[in-house]
Amino acid sequence: MDKKDLRKLRKNLPKGAIRQLAENFSVTENHIYKVLCGFRNNTEIIKAAYKMAIEHREELREAEKFVQSLN
Repeated sequence: MDKKDLRKLRKNLPKGAIRQLAENFSVTENHIYKVLCGFRNNTEIIKAAYKMAIEHREELREAEKFVQSLN
């Protein structure tokens, strides 16, 4: 992934994702941020962030459908 793709990925992560990734991989939040900015390379962290972004997007869609069904 290039830096543009990583920027898009970062913007689609849920709030607190960097902290959660840091805990899951037993590294610092700064390390996760460097990976997501393209300064370090760790495909496992990028894959995990990608999965988090997909799950977050699906949750937002479900919430949107629920709110629309209330009307």
